[in-house]
Amino acid sequence: MVELHCAQAARIAEGLRAIGLAVLNRPVLNQVLFRGRSEVETAAIRSGVERSGRAWFGETIWQGQPALRISVSSWRTGDDDIERLIETIRDELDSLA
Repeated sequence: MVELHCAQAARIAEGLRAIGLAVLNRPVLNQVLFRGRSEVETAAIRSGVERSGRAWFGETIWQGQPALRISVSSWRTGDDDIERLIETIRDELDSLA
């Protein structure tokens, strides 16, 4: 399960980079830390995804600026869930443009 979560976190990081978001950590375990291009965009991504009801992730501060943290930790999380998460974040980012 740990290996699966590490691989899923790496896939999330890859997907977030591909849609233009800044991944702030090297996901060696199950955590991905990221942010948008501005504080406003970062907050809008979090609130939009939360409103969608498809995912939830926490807020944090990284080097004095807001960031978002995704933790992959459920045995129920499949690779299809990871792809839907990336799609949900991409859709929210696109709606802000």
